[in-house]
Amino acid sequence: MKPLHLKGNFVTNGFMSPQVGEALITAGLDAACINIKGDAYVVQKHCEANVERVWENAIAFARAGVLVELVTLIIPGITDAPEVIDAIAQQIHRDFPFHTLWHMTRFHPDWQAPNRGYNTSTPIQTLEELRQRALDTGLKFVYVGNVPGHSGENTYCPVCGTLVIQRKLYDVNLYYKRTGQIVNCKECRQVLPVRLRLPP
Repeated sequence: MKPLHLKGNFVTNGFMSPQVGEALITAGLDAACINIKGDAYVVQKHCEANVERVWENAIAFARAGVLVELVTLIIPGITDAPEVIDAIAQQIHRDFPFHTLWHMTRFHPDWQAPNRGYNTSTPIQTLEELRQRALDTGLKFVYVGNVPGHSGENTYCPVCGTLVIQRKLYDVNLYYKRTGQIVNCKECRQVLPVRLRLPP
């Protein structure tokens, strides 16, 4: 990928051996979108797995300079509990850079979900409340997902709150100031942790 100037993004549940993670880093992985399915209790109960393995791999990626985005599917009755959100937020605070992105995505009862008793989509109000709860802990980049056009899909300046990147489905509007590879908020001039794909 590197000779072609392409970026490599790995979408994963994060459950892999350290050797696999090291191989991906060595190969030049640019970004990883990692699904954090819940806190330790939720992951053990519903996935029969140890979420610490996932966290260890995510931390290794971040420390190696890979851009890490975290995603949690908010399922009513499973991952919508405040203690689940608090546990994930605490882990992000403890082990990741301040600019780490966390997406809380809306659950839809598709495919076999209704047969397993999951019949309700996540209320948008629940997503908004949980996102605000995470922001209140001091996290700066928490998003709502699977709700096209919602303001929680956008990126805002962490200092003054100005809209920086607006997203709606496949449309993206940029409102920041760019000088070379440096991105600033147009209002307060705060340097923003935006990674640019193309050269200026």
